[in-house]
Amino acid sequence: MNLTKTRVLVVDDHAHAREAIREILSMDAQRIMIATTPGFVPQVVQSTLELMQSYPALKVQMIEGDTQTVMKHVQDGYANMGLLSFV
Repeated sequence: MNLTKTRVLVVDDHAHAREAIREILSMDAQRIMIATTPGFVPQVVQSTLELMQSYPALKVQMIEGDTQTVMKHVQDGYANMGLLSFV
């Protein structure tokens, strides 16, 4: 998985999301911004708590919005990753 600041990354399950976060961390990131739709908030909060235990110096922020807002935040480089649900 090759991740850049402006690339939109689509992950289809929790394992791929964790892999994307690990890749962001491998770039010596000290801050991760996660954009998400409301349905993913509980999972993001739980994953953030787990990340903070492994990486105490890491600052994780979450921003919630609709699908278009999440996509725009990722495409503009404001968020490192976005979590969306497609039915």
